[in-house]
Amino acid sequence: MSKKLTILIMILIALCVFMIYFFWESYNSFQKELVLLRNQIDRSEDTSKINEMYDQISNFISKNNEKDEINPTSGKGVRIRIDSGYVGSKVLHDTDILSLLNELYLLDITEIEVNNIKIIPYSTVRCVGPTISINDHPTQISPVIIEVIGDPDYIISGLSLLKESFKERGIDVSMLALDYIQIGDEGS
Repeated sequence: MSKKLTILIMILIALCVFMIYFFWESYNSFQKELVLLRNQIDRSEDTSKINEMYDQISNFISKNNEKDEINPTSGKGVRIRIDSGYVGSKVLHDTDILSLLNELYLLDITEIEVNNIKIIPYSTVRCVGPTISINDHPTQISPVIIEVIGDPDYIISGLSLLKESFKERGIDVSMLALDYIQIGDEGS
């Protein structure tokens, strides 16, 4: 294999890592396309074919960038309030917040704030004593206020099982549908 082709393959692999990290919601379709392109590269020494494949990957990246730019930062949504205790199973942990965030991501909700701190794909959530640290910003553990933009009925329905599992542990979760929520960038 030529040095130029090896470098091009390394660049394609680096682009793949970039895509997985920033566009996790497109991971499965991208992985399938990558396998097809990698197989085509292995069978082809023709640089025009390689340039065509590079253009396909560039177009894929551009489409996902456009998708991210149209996400609203205000609109209808839901305010979720979680009141927890400070003893036993009633204590809210970082894994509980992460479970809720994962459920929201599964519902294709990407505009999220936790206690006025915007959640982004690589946000960190950790328990630090009686507080939660989000993106290294300490915040109170009770109540936790989560605001999300999206169809309120869809969000409330999608979170109903998780709400019930919190209820079984004595953690109160209430959800309020709102006609207008503004998701800012404070704390992110």
